[in-house]
Amino acid sequence: MEEILRPTGLDMPRWRVLMALHQDRVASVSEIAAHTIEKLPTMTKIIQRMEVDGLVLRQPRPGKERVMEVVLTDQGQIAGDEAWRSAAKLYEQAFAGMNAEEIDHLNALLKRVAENLSGPVPASVESLSSPTPTGD
Repeated sequence: MEEILRPTGLDMPRWRVLMALHQDRVASVSEIAAHTIEKLPTMTKIIQRMEVDGLVLRQPRPGKERVMEVVLTDQGQIAGDEAWRSAAKLYEQAFAGMNAEEIDHLNALLKRVAENLSGPVPASVESLSSPTPTGD
């Protein structure tokens, strides 16, 4: 993905933010951090850099001034669209030969894996020893 994004001038963190904003063009910093599975302080720095680049604007959420919203600029929309087109080629390659049902099933499994990894490691998992090679 990084190779595909290189010509667009985007890196993976910026791409994740643009994809989080792709549909609605606006989300809070916290919502983007949760969506991209990134720590809030790190996401804040990424968004600050993107604001300097003219890709997004930050503003208080109307009625909830403590919540900072990130708004996709026209320049950010153009960059996101270009990155999306580039990424679509990679997705086509990755999912070649799979039907929609198989892709949905894969996504559901990956979502479960991500959910499993989002919490603390249970004691039952910590106590498991890793498999050792049998030498066969």
